[in-house]
Formats: sequence, structure tokens, C-alpha cells
Amino acid sequence: MILKKHASLFLISVTIALLFVFLVFSSSASNSAKNGIYLCINTVIPTLFPILVINGLLISSGAAYRITRILARPIKKIYGIDENGVYPTLIGLICGAPSGCIALSSMLEGNYINREEASMLAVNSSPMSFSFLYATVGIRMLGSIQLGVLLFFINVISAVIAGRILQAITVKKMKDCHHAPSLLHQNYHMSFSMSQAISDAASKLISICGAIVFFSSLSGIVISMSKIPFFVRAITAMFLEVTSGAQIICDSMPTNAAFLYLCAGCGWSGASIICQCLSSIHKKASLGLFLIGKCLCSLICLVIGTMINAIGII
Repeated sequence: MILKKHASLFLISVTIALLFVFLVFSSSASNSAKNGIYLCINTVIPTLFPILVINGLLISSGAAYRITRILARPIKKIYGIDENGVYPTLIGLICGAPSGCIALSSMLEGNYINREEASMLAVNSSPMSFSFLYATVGIRMLGSIQLGVLLFFINVISAVIAGRILQAITVKKMKDCHHAPSLLHQNYHMSFSMSQAISDAASKLISICGAIVFFSSLSGIVISMSKIPFFVRAITAMFLEVTSGAQIICDSMPTNAAFLYLCAGCGWSGASIICQCLSSIHKKASLGLFLIGKCLCSLICLVIGTMINAIGII
């Protein structure tokens, strides 16, 4: 009870502080918000909306589980998950965050997995997308296709390891949980509801774009504070929103140093993407375990990046 009271006071204090910051730095916030809106209109909505609609159709019809049945065995072995977690893990691997968590939300709503499993699967299914790391970070920021691809594989490997660690932490709760029948072996009626899929996709996209605009604004304010040391601004910006933080780091640091920062930042994936994932799975997953998993991802990515840097690949 006391902890909840202190947590409430802390959240209220943070909210008031953020209000003050946005009022004082309204100009920087406005410009950064415009950049966030531009990102949503030109990149997020055109690429993510069709995926969300198709994802809804595949899940509602049961086609998703028929398709992933072929890849179920290798994914189960690599990630250490059961059959019900194959589809969101695969979607997250192909499309990146928050697509995997959006696919995961339907399983939570159907009570096919428990809170601990959802937290582990949310970590597995929320790596940064290949297109972002390859094109935006690799080609545009680092000027290297190879480094962009390398960042993606480091990100995926860290998600696998972090998921395995979470699985070990919660193994007792998972064993005690009553498991639903495998989704891969159920019979589905192929009924596509296009209007429902579009409506659900639009609702989820509004939440995602809202998180992008808010954290882009906050990240822009941090970057504009010239009196704060560069190191602090860069780390804070990447903690909040990876794109803006990655840009300032790549513009101001040599490639090998920037690569290490990017490893840690992409493993964490930014508060913006984390909020997008959490808005998908709501309160049905364990927030603490999910955040522990993302911190582990960041640490593992940094360790792997340091090892690669030490042997002179970069």
C-alpha cells in the first residue's frame, strides 16, 4: 500500500515536471513534434498499417497458425517457447516492434498464455525492424550496409538470450500455469472480416503514432539543451526515441564508438517503442519482467558489440 502511494506521488511529480518542460521549451517541442508527425505520415502509417490489417485477417481466420506450423519446430527450439508463441515471435522477427506485440495481444485476449509467458514473448517479438536498422541506421546514418545488417542480427540474438533468461526466472510460474490447447492444431473457419481488421488496425495505429510524436518531442527538447553535456543528451535521447538519438550520435562520433552506442540503444529500442508494445499488450503482461528483458537485451547487445569491436570487424 505504501509502495503504491509512493509510486503514485512519483508519477504525479514526473507528470508535472514534464508539463513544465514542455511549456518552457515549447518551440523545440513543436519542431520535434512536427518531425514525429512527418515520420508517422511518411514512414510509419504507409508501412505499418497494411501489416496490421493483414495481421488481423490472418489471426481472425486462423491462417496465421497454419502458416507458422511449418516453422514451428525450429523457432520453438531456438527461442525455447511453446507453439502458441511461434506466430508473434515470427511476426516480430520479420516486421519488428511493435508488430509482434500486436500479434501477441490477441493471444492474451484469448487467455492462451499467462502474464509471464507474455512478458517473455514480448521481448522475443520486439526487436528493431530489419528495414530500420538496414536502411535508416546502416545506410543513412553509418554509411554501411554491413553494419546495419550486423546490428539487426545482434538485436535478434540478444532477444533470444534475454527471452531464455526470463524463461529461467519464471520457469516455476510457467509450469504451474494451465496451458490452453495448441493453436496450431485447432480447426478454424476461414472467415475474413476486412472492416473489423481495418478498424482494429486504425485504433492501434493511433496509439503507436501518439507515442512516436510524444517521445520525438521530448527527445528534441533534450537534444536542444546545449548546456547539458553531449554524452548525457545523446544517451537520454536514445533512451527516449532511438531515431533522433542515433542520428546525433552518428553525426558526432567515429563509427566504432557510435556502433557501441547503437548496440545498446537498439537493444533497449527506446521508450517510444516500449510504450507502443505495452499499449498493445495492455496490463495483461508483467511490466516488470518486460522491462527487465529489454534491459537485458541492451546489455547483451553492448557486450556482443564490444566483442566485435575488439576483434576489429568494425
